[in-house]
Amino acid sequence: IKINFSYRIKNTWLLMMSEFFVATYNFNKSGTNERNASITLKSRSLATVLTQAFDYDLPSELLIAPENYYINFYRFIASAKKSIDIYQTGLSDEHTCDIISVLSERVKIRVITARNVFGETAMDTATKCCIKRLTGSKNIELRFLNEPFYVHAKIVLNDSNDLDARILLGSSNFAKESFFQSREVGLIFTKFEISQEMQTIFNQD
Repeated sequence: IKINFSYRIKNTWLLMMSEFFVATYNFNKSGTNERNASITLKSRSLATVLTQAFDYDLPSELLIAPENYYINFYRFIASAKKSIDIYQTGLSDEHTCDIISVLSERVKIRVITARNVFGETAMDTATKCCIKRLTGSKNIELRFLNEPFYVHAKIVLNDSNDLDARILLGSSNFAKESFFQSREVGLIFTKFEISQEMQTIFNQD
């Protein structure tokens, strides 16, 4: 789908003249020896919807689930150079835990979460698998915090000692239900003073 790129580059949103091109073929030589079809349309309403979808697929400092939270969360943690500190309540998405485990091969990772309020035996199978995966990685420090506070925060600190330290403050658990079935919101920002204060609290916990 091509959505009037000349207007987008100029940052002009005059959608009355917007056109978009829909085709069944790929942009390569295979299109010359295959039976395909395409159409060019002008529609202000459809162009608006498609433009919004395009924007959600771009790297963003604003994370919205289910639209773009998942992919931009991964872009964020993958950008860490030295360390990742995580406050998280829900740890049940095994794919997320696998990614964190892989990242631990090159950066130091610390995770603070809450042991199930009903006891560890009441944890669901997915959560147990995630915790086992994380504790099995030598460069990951996993801590449980129930007293004096129950961990409800969802915060990720990237490279907290650097001047350009980045913070993700959001509402999403590391769970498929949060990433894909809930309306969640997160914000990525850079503020060294806040990062230092958060690291102090993190170290105390």
